[in-house]
Amino acid sequence: MIIGFNWAGWMLTSTADARLKDGVDSGVVLALSPLCVKDFQRDANAANNLILLKKITSSWEQATFVDKGGWATRLGTTSPDCKLVRACSELVAKT
Repeated sequence: MIIGFNWAGWMLTSTADARLKDGVDSGVVLALSPLCVKDFQRDANAANNLILLKKITSSWEQATFVDKGGWATRLGTTSPDCKLVRACSELVAKT
């Protein structure tokens, strides 16, 4: 069993489930990030928000700005997704 888990790549079902969930979450974030950027750009104060976002030097504070703006809130939810917030703030800051 030691050989199987250490060298043959065996894993517990819970480990496989966790890896699958992480992969799915990453895919969802990758797919929704451009939509978040579009929501940011459609905002009535988009130009001003972009200026304010670019003045912020910390990526954590940029993510907080996007979080408070609500641009990273998925449909059917009431609060933003933290991974989506980070990805969205990085994309918006690059524009």
